[in-house]
Amino acid sequence: MSSLPKAEEDEISLKRSQLRDEITKLKEERVKLVKQFDSLRDRRTELIEKVKQLRTQIETVRGEFKVKLDQLNKLKEKKDSVFKEIQGMRKQLDEAKKSSTQQQPGLRPEVLRRRIKELEWRVETSSLPLDEEKRIIQKIAELEKKLAEVKKTVKVREKGTVSRQNT
Repeated sequence: MSSLPKAEEDEISLKRSQLRDEITKLKEERVKLVKQFDSLRDRRTELIEKVKQLRTQIETVRGEFKVKLDQLNKLKEKKDSVFKEIQGMRKQLDEAKKSSTQQQPGLRPEVLRRRIKELEWRVETSSLPLDEEKRIIQKIAELEKKLAEVKKTVKVREKGTVSRQNT
């Protein structure tokens, strides 16, 4: 069959067997590495998808933040305008108090009625925050009390004038 001596044949057969074993090990290692590569590729794909989702969420949050910031700025502007209006009203009230106390002691019923009607009109026609509306309603109640006191005072003065005229 073969022309090689038995020892050489055994040696070649041994080397062939060792090479087959090494080829089998290398194939197994290759399969492991391919699986590991596939697993890493899948992981990379998952991470890329997660990054895309996070970017989308960030954009959504930024948009919501911008909307809230705009709302906050509008509310600040509204607060400032209401504050200026209140300051103007206080100034007018102070001037009215000064002028009414200079003209005659106490307030005139017409002024109080007109102010009550103005405040009632404001409550009915304006969209006011709840605390502002409560404050105005309290102010109306105070003005109505003052009006009642002023009416009593006016009646007393009228009675006093009539009684002076009769005497």
